Amino acid sequence: MKHLHLQGIGNHKAIEAKELKSGMVTVWNYGYKSVVKDVVFSKSGKTLIALIENEQGKLFERKMKSSRLVAVEQ
Repeated sequence: MKHLHLQGIGNHKAIEAKELKSGMVTVWNYGYKSVVKDVVFSKSGKTLIALIENEQGKLFERKMKSSRLVAVEQ
């Protein structure tokens, strides 16, 4: 099992970004959480854009490498 150290809250379970699926809850520094709404991969599959909804209900696009570790709610 992979872990990631987040500022303000410490170690947290993590997965690679390519494993993100709609409905998963991601955790960021200081305990901020967001819900994954959609994941779109690039043609090569090396990067992806995740459409996420923050705690206030606002939608954002977050671009990242497929191999990046992302903390998820346990």
